[in-house]
Amino acid sequence: MGIVQIKNMLEDLRLSGMLKSFDALRSRATKESWTADELLDQLLQSEHQWREEASSSKRVKGSKLPELPRLEDFDFTVKRAFSKVQIKELYTLRWLVNHQ
Repeated sequence: MGIVQIKNMLEDLRLSGMLKSFDALRSRATKESWTADELLDQLLQSEHQWREEASSSKRVKGSKLPELPRLEDFDFTVKRAFSKVQIKELYTLRWLVNHQ
């Protein structure tokens, strides 16, 4: 099976994360002499990461916030119950991905 057919199949199967990273990972795998398992592992990780990011983005968009708040706009000089580290951690939105 050729590269074009593989890319078409990835697109048909809606594996967008794999498709997006396919060329770069294939090139890297050739240069670094990866095994098939290593290449597959990296492709699966790319797909998983892409889906997590898409899901997180969808949740933020679905929240109907007028604008995603920027961390630079946060006033850290005001006394709050949260520390600067905690606020930065909240801003990463990992809590959404972890369903917390």
